[in-house]
Amino acid sequence: MKKDSVAYLNTRKKSDFKEQKEAIENFCKYKFSIDQVFHDYRTSSKPPDKRKAYQEMLDHCKENGISNIIFYNLL
Repeated sequence: MKKDSVAYLNTRKKSDFKEQKEAIENFCKYKFSIDQVFHDYRTSSKPPDKRKAYQEMLDHCKENGISNIIFYNLL
């Protein structure tokens, strides 16, 4: 049985989103079910806890009891 999860993507360029999403989906294909994908464009060096989608993701996980978060790259 697949584990419920969310994915967090953090891209510098808009073109990176598709590549990262495909890599995450490929990684999760057999073990994780992605409930939702959260995404931030990193325009500055904001730490993750200051990014809007990151905070939304944490709130979503808390509200829905999701304990698995898949990151492509947190930096």
